[in-house]
Amino acid sequence: MNLSHLIAQGESATLEFKQSFDKEGIETVCALANAKGGKLLIGVADNGDIKGTQVNEETLQNYLNQIKTQTEPSLVVDIESIIHN
Repeated sequence: MNLSHLIAQGESATLEFKQSFDKEGIETVCALANAKGGKLLIGVADNGDIKGTQVNEETLQNYLNQIKTQTEPSLVVDIESIIHN
């Protein structure tokens, strides 16, 4: 995935930016799942500036668990960490 190209497209019905993962992020995942699917980029400001965020395998697993346990029916999503230079 070309991160810069994706961000340059801007937010849309299938692409959302959040600076951090929180309850609002989970709500966004639900909205995307209820629509046509899509992507949520964590560590990106609404204006497209890449802010970044510290993650490791445990963090990613925690995100997955939060999404699964806080949605009904439980959502299982694909998650990926991207290193941007």
